[in-house]
Amino acid sequence: MTYSISRPWTSKMLRRADSRELLSGLLLVAALVTGYAIYSAAFHGQFHFDDEHSFAGLSHVRDAKSAIEYIFSNDTGPLGRPVAMASFLLNAPSWPDSPRDFLFTNTLIHLLNVVLVVWLALRVCRVLKPRIEIPPTVPVLIGGAWGLHPLLASASLMPVQRMTTLASTFVLLGLLGYVMGRMSVNERPSRAYTVMTASLLLGTSAAVLTKEIGILLPLYAGVLESTLLTPLAPVEKRSFRLWLSLTLGVPTLALLGYMVTQVPVYAAGYSHRSFGLLERIATEPVILWEYARLIAAPMALALGPFHDDYQPLSLLDPTAVLALGGWIVLGSVALLLRARVPLLTFSVAWFLVGHLLESTIVGLELYFEHRNYLPSLGPIALIVFGMCALGGLARQKGRMFASIYIVALGAVLYQVTSLWGQPLLGAGVWVDVHPVSSRAAQFLSRQLSTAGRYEEAREVLVAALEREPRAGDLALQVLQTHCGVISRQEFQDKVSVTGNVLKTAHYSSAAVEAMIKLVDAYVEGKCIHISASHLVTLGEALLLNPRYEKSQVRYVLHRELARVYFYERDLDGTMRHLELAYDVQPDAQTAVIRAGVLASAGLKDEALDVLARSRRVGPLVGTRDEEWNSLLDKAKAGLTGEAVR
Repeated sequence: MTYSISRPWTSKMLRRADSRELLSGLLLVAALVTGYAIYSAAFHGQFHFDDEHSFAGLSHVRDAKSAIEYIFSNDTGPLGRPVAMASFLLNAPSWPDSPRDFLFTNTLIHLLNVVLVVWLALRVCRVLKPRIEIPPTVPVLIGGAWGLHPLLASASLMPVQRMTTLASTFVLLGLLGYVMGRMSVNERPSRAYTVMTASLLLGTSAAVLTKEIGILLPLYAGVLESTLLTPLAPVEKRSFRLWLSLTLGVPTLALLGYMVTQVPVYAAGYSHRSFGLLERIATEPVILWEYARLIAAPMALALGPFHDDYQPLSLLDPTAVLALGGWIVLGSVALLLRARVPLLTFSVAWFLVGHLLESTIVGLELYFEHRNYLPSLGPIALIVFGMCALGGLARQKGRMFASIYIVALGAVLYQVTSLWGQPLLGAGVWVDVHPVSSRAAQFLSRQLSTAGRYEEAREVLVAALEREPRAGDLALQVLQTHCGVISRQEFQDKVSVTGNVLKTAHYSSAAVEAMIKLVDAYVEGKCIHISASHLVTLGEALLLNPRYEKSQVRYVLHRELARVYFYERDLDGTMRHLELAYDVQPDAQTAVIRAGVLASAGLKDEALDVLARSRRVGPLVGTRDEEWNSLLDKAKAGLTGEAVR
């Protein structure tokens, strides 16, 4: 007789597992579709203050050669961020007319990162399985909460911040490879070490070439290793610890050591800021608590692109002392509870490590929401997991709490993206929330001008200047709006006042841009009151300001003053400022212009001498040897009539 063995409990468990995986997949798809729908509300947004610096070169991309030149021309970071620059080529046809394509691409990158976060969370939960049973829906809820969190919106809605999101893509890929290799270190050690090492090297390299925050990948891996991956105890502990020391310990110590040795350099870099190194050190712990509050309970009106009005604190300010003390206490508690509550330790360490570069001693601006893009993952994971655990991880009640939280995040995110997608409405709201933000006022003025409401645009800038009378960028922009509106004598008086302001004003790239626009208005005859002497007064005031001492800034200002003198047919003034521009930043284009000006004055021999001396100097800035020589050869051929070799 043949007997069949029935195991109904086995099939029941398999069906349950299959249903959980199906539900998780459906939840992930729902989160991605919802995320895209909410972010698409912002697709009618605008370019912002930092975009033009990195995107301007897209207008000159015509072929492979110009594309390569664009990729390696950025000076935003020490390595030039070529991977990010290459990604902007995808949207080159849309610059400068259509931010929509940039925002669409940014949104897709963000949604890809959501998938990577879920995948990474699933792998980590599998590691934790011996300790605790975690349903596959929990990692999806963590990814959904992170993907729909409104604090992260500016990272995708400010087009240039693709640098942040794309660098995070490579960091997540590197961490995913690391965890996958780590899970097999006992069974297949050779393969595991190869996968982990390659993931760290390739992930860090790609991320760093996208944005400098990519250097934090080994530190993120170290946080995971010391908290959530501890159940994966390796058989060969000695060799594993040696490998960890080389691949995680050495990069961490190297980064910290480098930052310490660069403190004098960083301190000197604050010369163009309205605050110093010590004030930044005092203020950032307070800002980190503000970030943490917004991660836990975001509010639409507290979020936006403009935070340049954030006031620095002194080291002795009680708020600064309490904030720093709070982080020390929280960090100590998290460290003490590492064995019992590793997720708490992970959350705190991940968040602080993620802010190590941009929220400590480097002389950046004080506050930006996009700095939380990857660091926020730690606190969000703690919040979602805590909500699930509150109602029981294995029961639907716990996951319901987390789902309600995610729906609330999505609702706030929609409020945020709706404002970004309606620039005029959003600009008005942001000015109301940040009344002393120069950038908010400038953005509102620009939107009003676009809508043809020129008088209102002027009034916004005038009101902003009254609140911040030492703002050089606002002073120059207000001067632009006064062309033809006030009397010539009143305009002369305002030029004098503005010149005095510019000599001591804090640095702003908007002031340089406003100076260029004033020169354009003068050359094109669009400002009846402005004269060459006015522009010289304003330009030289900026050049006297030590906060405008960067070579790139001085190069631009000298070139603009040369334009003014050339328009006035003043050869000496033109050549003086072209030579000063060339001195601070030698480039073939300026050499050719100098030669052209001399030739136009009948000084052919002097023009040829300029080209010859430039050839001997060589391409010091931004130009390859062959391109440098080609430009000089063409200029020489134009002067002598010789054929270009």
